Amino acid sequence: MSNGIMNPVQTTTKVKTYLENLIKGLQDKNLNLSQNDIIDVAGHLDQIKKKADKYVSELKKKLPLSESKKSLQGSMYIAVRSESTQRHIEPETFANEVSPRDFYKCVKVSLTDAKKVITEERINEIAIEDEPKVNISFKEL
Repeated sequence: MSNGIMNPVQTTTKVKTYLENLIKGLQDKNLNLSQNDIIDVAGHLDQIKKKADKYVSELKKKLPLSESKKSLQGSMYIAVRSESTQRHIEPETFANEVSPRDFYKCVKVSLTDAKKVITEERINEIAIEDEPKVNISFKEL
């Protein structure tokens, strides 16, 4: 193969082992990483993860897994296809099944759905702010 990769399986195995050892080393309590080091290490690992996730997603699309063939075995891993079905109850049906008090305890309206039936100004007046969800992402400088 071109670009220096001789055997993709051996190469990915070596990278996996290297990353596992690197992470074990970073978890050493005596390491005393500075805040800048922590940010840089986390940022690098985050970038590696994003690139790997994207490539794994592309590789998964190439696997001939289907309803009839739910698993494929490699030499070190097995790929298993699974499905999950999400269910929902239409609000009108649910309202007929429970008391009005219980109905309102269970209902949470998305702002996108609310915008279909009332104005954004009114939404801003009555909306309750949820606890912020904290997400930390890394961007290369």
